[in-house]
Amino acid sequence: MTFSADAVANYFLMLADREERSLDPMKLQKLVYFAHGWHLALTGRPLLSEPIQAWSYGPVIYSIYSEFKKYGDQPITSRAQEIRVENDGVATYEPDIKMENQDLSWGKSVSKAIIERVWALYKDYTGIQLSNLTHTEGTPWLTIKNTFPDGKIPRGINIPNELIKKFFKQKMEQPSTA
Repeated sequence: MTFSADAVANYFLMLADREERSLDPMKLQKLVYFAHGWHLALTGRPLLSEPIQAWSYGPVIYSIYSEFKKYGDQPITSRAQEIRVENDGVATYEPDIKMENQDLSWGKSVSKAIIERVWALYKDYTGIQLSNLTHTEGTPWLTIKNTFPDGKIPRGINIPNELIKKFFKQKMEQPSTA
């Protein structure tokens, strides 16, 4: 079961609101990335229905970047919106995990549990700290970056889910240092 990145982002924003915390675009971007990685490692299946891209400064989910770039480094104050074509025209709505794939409750509950665990583990990190975690030796983003002799990643390069899954599985198997 996969979800739109916007639905996962909105779920993180809801979790932040519950605790009266704010999220800036970078932190939200990285939380969604970590949720996708841990989901791959734990279930063998992707969380997101869109790819993670390798950009010059780290892994990026394009739809989340596009939706929230207007906030810069400031707290996000709205939810992601999507457009749906209906019989009587076009409507916008806030994608939500509860709305997507309603008939697959097992997958939805597992996915929600993973997202909530990622929130619990990473909510106290800043966006910069989370970004730094994606740049350490052996990370999927750095692996992709190192394949280019000058280290410049061309636009549109996706980070394969298998690479993300392998990295997070290795993290899962390492003894905790915390």
